[in-house]
Amino acid sequence: MIYPEIREAIAAVDPRVQDVGITTSLSGAARVVTVGVALSGDEPVSTQTLISFLVAVRDGIPKNVDQVDLLVRDDTEKSRILDISAAVAGLPSDITVLYDGALTIMRADLDKL
Repeated sequence: MIYPEIREAIAAVDPRVQDVGITTSLSGAARVVTVGVALSGDEPVSTQTLISFLVAVRDGIPKNVDQVDLLVRDDTEKSRILDISAAVAGLPSDITVLYDGALTIMRADLDKL
């Protein structure tokens, strides 16, 4: 299991966290960490919760990671990605992310959080 400290930190953010999966890969020359968070319940993810997830990842990954992808899934139907667009919309205006069901953030923006 990679990055157990990130798993623990994300689980501590929100009691709805049921599972955290983490993988690493290369996209061209970029080192990518992909994090999947399975949440229980129907409450939407708040911007503060999203930021806390991202900070937990940022604080646990090596400095040579260039990109983080984050997916939030329903814990009862893990193939269903939850809509976190409202939380993404609340991120600070100087943070650039790509959101298409999964959130992609580059290291420079992650370091601004």
